[in-house]
Amino acid sequence: MKKVLTQLSELGIYASVDDFGTGYSSLSYLSMFPIRELKIDRTFVGDMLGNPRNHSIVRSTILMARELGLVTVAEGVEDDQTLQMLKKDGCDIAQGYVIARPLPEAEFIEFMRAHAAQVFDISQFMK
Repeated sequence: MKKVLTQLSELGIYASVDDFGTGYSSLSYLSMFPIRELKIDRTFVGDMLGNPRNHSIVRSTILMARELGLVTVAEGVEDDQTLQMLKKDGCDIAQGYVIARPLPEAEFIEFMRAHAAQVFDISQFMK
């Protein structure tokens, strides 16, 4: 698997560790494979405002990823307050209902067209 991921990486196709912090994800993946981003699992993100331990996990994951030169993606961002906190903590990308609910293909394409210039700037979704 490492060989295939390395070959893909050399072609400009990068891998992410999904649901980081749960299930089968492991810190060893960060040194074994050519990973470009960490997706912080929604179980930590969704409860980070009400659970200081989960907020600490999110913050430390963002810091660790930054130190390793990785992009962080927060999964399951449901409200503006969580989005603001993630921005303050230095998270690179957010995904969740606060940005958009799952959309049928035609609506997704229209959403992307309407937001093409700001896709990587989460501040547009903040009040």
